[in-house]
Amino acid sequence: MSAPAVEAAEEPPVRPVRHLTGDDLWKWCDRLTLPVRHRLVRENGTAEHLTLPSLLDQLEDDLGSTSGASGRSKPGSRPPLNMTALSLLGELEVVILDAIAGEDLEKRQQTLARHLRQVVAHLVSTADPDVVDWWARLAKSWHGEVAACLPGEDEGASQRPIRGMPCPDCQTWTVERVADGLVYRDPALTLVFAARMVRHALCRACGASWFRGDPLIALADSFNTQARTGPRVA
Repeated sequence: MSAPAVEAAEEPPVRPVRHLTGDDLWKWCDRLTLPVRHRLVRENGTAEHLTLPSLLDQLEDDLGSTSGASGRSKPGSRPPLNMTALSLLGELEVVILDAIAGEDLEKRQQTLARHLRQVVAHLVSTADPDVVDWWARLAKSWHGEVAACLPGEDEGASQRPIRGMPCPDCQTWTVERVADGLVYRDPALTLVFAARMVRHALCRACGASWFRGDPLIALADSFNTQARTGPRVA
């Protein structure tokens, strides 16, 4: 007696991978290189938009002030180097500047963000679609990595809010946060931790930072002064 025939199982259809285009490349390039706008609601209920530097500019500025290249940090006030961010910045510089040299572009820009926009503008107009697809996926990956290296509002246990004090720079007490359709007011000031140590204080409204050392001590002194002057007046 012969064995019953076994029907071959049908393989699931393979979805074609969408080729990313010049529009995709510009989208991720813009998210890396254009200023970042945040909506904030002040204590009196008025809403406004705050413009911060681009993600790449923030990354360069953060590491530049950390390393002392910008000359703005005082001795003893610099935070520990973020080796992940430093490695990422090195990768960005090598790939982008190599592209400028490889495409015979003039290296005339002053920042990495402007260099990247220069490369993207050239590639979108001249490069093979496969090359544009590769760069678009790379820019998308860079966006996630750069955003992860910068202090933000969603760092969970790595941040601790400072309650009852306004930002000394912009005088903002709280910022608005929307989650699950509900609106919450969080303290504008927060402490950012790295390796279980305070790295710096950050205002989530205006972006001002006070790094460990003299700047953070001065911020604490200002809090003590406010606490002695009496209760908060709304």
